Amino acid sequence: MKTVTDHIAVEELFLYIINNSTVYSCSIKPLIANYRRKIAKNQYDREKAIKGFEHVAKVGAILYEKDFLSTKYYTVFNAATRREAAERILDFFKDEIMEVE
Repeated sequence: MKTVTDHIAVEELFLYIINNSTVYSCSIKPLIANYRRKIAKNQYDREKAIKGFEHVAKVGAILYEKDFLSTKYYTVFNAATRREAAERILDFFKDEIMEVE
């Protein structure tokens, strides 16, 4: 069974992650550095980049659970919702990723 994306939850998770300095410094910043290296070597793949940001979305969902939820994160942020949030986060940081020195 394929899960259905909750667009309101996507927006909530996206906003939570991009405004969380811990997630940025521990998860997003290293990914950006890695993807810059991939671009410099002509090895960047958007689908693989989304997979990397899916991990960020999961980390963000777990932190969101600790801060706000009384249920498990995956009941609110299912896999499809986290994947769409990952795509939004990647698009949000695309300019920063494309800044190759």
